[in-house]
Amino acid sequence: MGDDIQATLAELAAKGAEVARDVPDQGWGLLAAIRLPDGSPEWLRSLAVAALDGRLDGRLDAARLRALPAEEALAQLKELPGVGGFSAELVLLRGAGAPDEVPRHEPRLARAVARAYDRPAPPSADELARISGSWRPYRTWTTLLLRTYLEDETGEIAGRRPAGRILAGGLSRARGLAGRRRGPR
Repeated sequence: MGDDIQATLAELAAKGAEVARDVPDQGWGLLAAIRLPDGSPEWLRSLAVAALDGRLDGRLDAARLRALPAEEALAQLKELPGVGGFSAELVLLRGAGAPDEVPRHEPRLARAVARAYDRPAPPSADELARISGSWRPYRTWTTLLLRTYLEDETGEIAGRRPAGRILAGGLSRARGLAGRRRGPR
């Protein structure tokens, strides 16, 4: 199945800019076959059409997004078709490469912190803000590591059994480094 999807997507991409407007329903249906959340195929099509029609006008430029205050960048991203809080944060943090932000709409992050820090329950938003302060200046990358750790432990995203504690040693080292202070004491 994977080769068929890859070949079909490559064929569609070869058609150029008209793909977003003219892809038959089965083409966009392939996106659903690769486990995108409900509504994602239509959302991606809407965003692609907006880009082709010139309605994005540089609003996804990574350097421009990083230069804006995070709240302003997120607000502008949420103006795009189908983009909510979770997607806006992913675009800013991962797509634009903002290195030092903590996503507030990532439901798995608090659970990952609870597991990694041996807490009995996920931290509240205020507790998470306090904990993540020690991850500066690389909070984005620490949250990525924590999400990867949670997936390794639970397999909840891939729908598989956990692989074990592959990242546990690296996570312990990351926690130790995150707790160190920089500069003179």
